[in-house]
Amino acid sequence: DAGVYCDQNVSFVDELGATTSGPRFTFNVRIADRPDIVKLIRDVAGAMNASVIWANGDWKVIQDRPTASTKVITKYNTIREAGFTRRSSKADERHTAVNVAFNDRTDRYLQRVVTVESTEGIGRYGYNPIDIAAYGCTTEAQAIRAGKWLLDTELNQTQIIEFQMGMNGFDLEPGQVITVFDD
Repeated sequence: DAGVYCDQNVSFVDELGATTSGPRFTFNVRIADRPDIVKLIRDVAGAMNASVIWANGDWKVIQDRPTASTKVITKYNTIREAGFTRRSSKADERHTAVNVAFNDRTDRYLQRVVTVESTEGIGRYGYNPIDIAAYGCTTEAQAIRAGKWLLDTELNQTQIIEFQMGMNGFDLEPGQVITVFDD
């Protein structure tokens, strides 16, 4: 499923300024040594907005992509009588600009940095940059998408809901999408 999502064509502006289309994510890297395999797998997963976890005796890929909800949670199927505890991410954790390092295939795979900014975010929270490396990325367009994804996530997914469940939540796994109904 993760590979199918990565291979889907998306429209973007290429390095020459032309609108074109291509795979959502590509991964191009030369592995010349013997890295820690778990770190390598996590780095590869990170290149496609995913993470890899060990759960229930198996490796699982959790990818940030549109997915249907798997369960409805209400205060009546949580342990605590209060149901849900809500909080927001801290304002200083919300980055408004990102400097994305990538290996440019149009320039002998030399490392370049492209900056992606959120005008709306800067207006609301001030200029708060972060530096990231887009591992396996060799095009500016994919580096820009990586930066936009990070900014969109940090600026628009700010609400955190905490709850506890008993046996009625045993079938939930990390990364699953749920629906929360709370009056």
